[in-house]
Amino acid sequence: MVPDRGKAALAVAVARGAGYLQRQQTGPPERTAMIVIAAAIIGALLGWRRAAQLRGNSRDKVQYAIAFALGFAMIGLFATIIIHRMA
Repeated sequence: MVPDRGKAALAVAVARGAGYLQRQQTGPPERTAMIVIAAAIIGALLGWRRAAQLRGNSRDKVQYAIAFALGFAMIGLFATIIIHRMA
């Protein structure tokens, strides 16, 4: 009689432990998550400054700050993904 493959795979999974399918991380992911936050803050500051150079009112400054923050955060996110893939 041929053993059931599902039960055999379950036995192997239990023997190896619960996290055997998870990839081992080489470094703390918290540090690379800071790239996104830092990029968003830098983008907001640059956007605010750009709107001030164009002599915009406070609404213009807020709009530029939000737009630049989102753009820089996306760039930071891609940088984080690339760093994780290279590690």
